[in-house]
Amino acid sequence: MRCLNCLTVCNAADSTCPGCNKPLVLGRRSRSSGFRVSKYALICMVVGEAFFNTYGRRWFPSTGNDINMEFVMWAGVVGAGCAVVGAFLDMMLGGPSGAK
Repeated sequence: MRCLNCLTVCNAADSTCPGCNKPLVLGRRSRSSGFRVSKYALICMVVGEAFFNTYGRRWFPSTGNDINMEFVMWAGVVGAGCAVVGAFLDMMLGGPSGAK
């Protein structure tokens, strides 16, 4: 992690910065910026999955009560495609929706 004051790389066990001797504060910037989930991507994925589960039965009919694995695979592909479209929309409408 880095000191918010002087940007010196510090150990996670340190309570003060070795460079400026100020106390380390666990703020938003000190954590690693991991993967952020886009709200638009999540919404588009859920809507795409719902539409595919509703209207996709025409193309992948099921025989009885068993699970059609081809339908499950295509549902995942459609959901992933819709998530990519949602992430693109989020990027075009102003960046990651989780950022402040």
